[in-house]
Formats: sequence, structure tokens, C-alpha cells
Amino acid sequence: MNIRQLKYLSAVVNYGDYQLAARSLFISPQGLSKAIRQLENELGVALMEKVGRESRPTNAAIELVARSSQLISEYDVAQIFMRRR
Repeated sequence: MNIRQLKYLSAVVNYGDYQLAARSLFISPQGLSKAIRQLENELGVALMEKVGRESRPTNAAIELVARSSQLISEYDVAQIFMRRR
């Protein structure tokens, strides 16, 4: 698991849509989907589930996003700080 995967998952959960999330991250929907699948494989848990033609986050995804949001924020702040040095 890496910060990029957590940011991607967070975007999908927050936007509720792969297309919108991908656009906000400046990546393709296919690349976003692949990163989420890799994270699912690494963690051994489903993060997204198909409901008809839509993908929805599982409870595990919602919990992971909630628990990692502070980490993501701190990482972003640290990057800004290091760029200013």
C-alpha cells in the first residue's frame, strides 16, 4: 500500500464515480481502476463492488479512507514544506 493508492481510493469514494475521480487526478479511468485492483489484491479485501453498472465502495473502503485521510493530509503538508526548503 502506498500514498498514491490511498489518494486514488479516497478520490473514488469521495466522488462516487471513477470517471470524475480520474479526471480530478489527471489519470485515465483504466489506470485508476488498475491501482484500486492492485490495492485490493495487496490487502486481500474487496474495496469496490459492482451494483448493476455502477461501482460502489465497500465498508472496508469507506473505513480505510476515513482512517487514512489524516495521513494523506499530513503527507501533502510535508511535501509542501519540503518544496519550500
